[in-house]
Amino acid sequence: MLLRQFKSPLVLILIFATIVSAFVGEWIDASIVLAVVLGSTMLGFVQEYRASNAVEKLRSVVTIKTSLLRDGTLQLVPSDQVVPGDVAVLSAGSLIPADGIVLEANDFFVNQAVLTGETFPVEKTAGMTPATASLAERTNSVFMGTSVRSGTAHVLIVQTGRSTVFGQIAERLKLSSNAASRISAIC
Repeated sequence: MLLRQFKSPLVLILIFATIVSAFVGEWIDASIVLAVVLGSTMLGFVQEYRASNAVEKLRSVVTIKTSLLRDGTLQLVPSDQVVPGDVAVLSAGSLIPADGIVLEANDFFVNQAVLTGETFPVEKTAGMTPATASLAERTNSVFMGTSVRSGTAHVLIVQTGRSTVFGQIAERLKLSSNAASRISAIC
C-alpha cells in the first residue's frame, strides 16, 4: 500500500525534480520537494490504510447469514459457509445463498428477476420438473442471487459458488469480457 503511493505520475515527477535539484547543488530546493513528496505519500498511505480498515470492519458487521438445519438444530451461518447437502430454512426477505431443491414450501414466492427477467415473484413448490425445463420453468428450484418475497420453505442446497447458475453466468460474462478486450487489442 505504501509503495503504491509512489506510483503516481506527479510523485514520480517530484522525485525526479528532487534528484535534479540535488545533482545541481540546490540542496534547499531538493529537501523542500522531498519533504513535500514524503508528507504527501505518508498522508495518502494513512488515509488509505484507515479506509481499508474501516471497510474490513464494515464487512465483518454486515455478513449475510443463512438459517440452516444442521444436525437437527437450526443454526445461523455466514452465507459463504453454506455447502451442498445443507438444508436452508428460508422465509420472506431471505437472500438465497446457493442453488437448491425445494423440499417443502408454504406459500413460497421467489423474486428471480435477476436471472430470468420475470417482473413478478414465482411460486416455488416441492415436486418434480422435467430435466429439460428452462430456468423459469423450474418451480421446484431456487437459485443463488434471488430473494424470497413471501412464505417459507426448506431447501436442500445442491450447488454453491461458481457451480451455481449465477456463478456460471458470471463466468461467461468474464470470458466474453476477456475475449472482447483481446479483440480490441488486435484491432
